[in-house]
Amino acid sequence: MDNSQSTDVFSDLTLTNQSCTITASASNAMDMDTYEALINRTKASLCNDISAFFNTSLPDNFTLLLKDCHYCISQALKLLVEISESHSSTQKLLHYIEDAVNILNLLCSFIKRIIENFAMSCSTMKTFPTTTGQIIMDIFIHCRNSETIYSIHLTSIQQELKDLFRSCHELQLTYLMVLEKHFIFDLTQKEELDILVKALNINLHIGEVVQTLDVKTLAEQWKAYTMICEKYASHLVDTNICCECIKLLCSMVLNNMNTSLEVEQEEKLIVRSMKVAYFTIKILMRICNIFEQSSTKQYKCIVDMLINVYL
Repeated sequence: MDNSQSTDVFSDLTLTNQSCTITASASNAMDMDTYEALINRTKASLCNDISAFFNTSLPDNFTLLLKDCHYCISQALKLLVEISESHSSTQKLLHYIEDAVNILNLLCSFIKRIIENFAMSCSTMKTFPTTTGQIIMDIFIHCRNSETIYSIHLTSIQQELKDLFRSCHELQLTYLMVLEKHFIFDLTQKEELDILVKALNINLHIGEVVQTLDVKTLAEQWKAYTMICEKYASHLVDTNICCECIKLLCSMVLNNMNTSLEVEQEEKLIVRSMKVAYFTIKILMRICNIFEQSSTKQYKCIVDMLINVYL
């Protein structure tokens, strides 16, 4: 197959996804036929052999495909909440969880194939840092709220929810690795600096969400986050990243300390909360060191936190 043929194949699949997304966006509730069509076509696009495509066409197609992935995930999560509230059959829940897991797995694999064959840069793939981060955050928030969402169904779908979390965790690791080591930012350009800041703010919230899910995932998130901050520190010193990060970390320390001091708290939860608080303090110290030259440091937050801990 020559290059022109392969480009047409990819374009056809992606454009079909795009038109499907536009149709679905026209109303608040996506009908099942439209949803299934979008899911199937997005899966097909993610399974394409990207090595056959023009480098010049990949960025635009990937942007459209990433948008469709986000929409697939958003719709699947929305349907899961609606079905749970209506007390429908567990089988329907399993179906939509499986859809989300499949999209996450295929997207993760697709991103890995991209970095093996192409250079990823903000100038050509502007939405990657934020849209992928948003997908990950949406899934982790759903997992965090699963007990409330699924209620009586929780026991029946526990394994599938674990699969959902694991798939998202794998995408998270791939995404963070790409941001840290493969994604090229030209931070002399304000637009690209704004995209990095927005992506870091999304990841800041991911770091907050995962503290209640899994300690290992929490550690991986913050380790990568601080390394990205350190890499671009000279460009971030005058942004709101340092300030927002310090405020969030101080809040996390206090929340975990308070949890550990609650009356009649389970011992394992006390130990876990203390470990998270200790780890968070270490991250806070590192952030302060990274942004030592920042003009937006929030030392008052740290002082207030220390006073609260002491009291």
